[in-house]
Amino acid sequence: MERGELLKRIDNIKKEFATISMKEITNSKNNFLKIRKYQCILKNSQILNREKIEKGGSDGSAVVIVALLENNEAIIIVQPRVFSKSQVGVEIPAGYIDYGETPLQAAKRELKEETGYVAKKWVHLKEFYQDQGISGALNHCYLALNCVHKYSQELDKDEYINYLTCSFDDLCFLVDDGIINDANGIIAIMEAKRFLGR
Repeated sequence: MERGELLKRIDNIKKEFATISMKEITNSKNNFLKIRKYQCILKNSQILNREKIEKGGSDGSAVVIVALLENNEAIIIVQPRVFSKSQVGVEIPAGYIDYGETPLQAAKRELKEETGYVAKKWVHLKEFYQDQGISGALNHCYLALNCVHKYSQELDKDEYINYLTCSFDDLCFLVDDGIINDANGIIAIMEAKRFLGR
């Protein structure tokens, strides 16, 4: 697919996912995000007061996946991101690690759920913290190789994802041009680029 056609397809999906209204819902009994307050005493006797964010009852550790098909095309996803400037994110597959899962199990599950693809080979690229000042969430970057489409999407309630494929060069262009602009995706794509020697 030519780059102009890729950008046109992304724009069409972004229009479909544009937010038309938003209202704050308060006092929910099942808040996904929780803030816990701690007083920490250091070995040097200094005292720090800190707040920690928990996501869904866990630390919010996640996986981020650069998925390449057998023809080396990359999978990108487009989904609503209502608090971002554009309100729609162009990203790569990613998601939280469920309780009891290994990072690799979570990566396989997230790729399958979001796109229906499975990979024949997995490479763990890197681990990094999202924001270690307020969270213990550790992200794991994976490169999924020789992906083939086998299943339908299995999206969660309130999850809306369209996916498409593009060349690896176009994936890097989407980062360079600011179209993919989430830190997790940028780190994973740059690590994949380094691993692949591109």
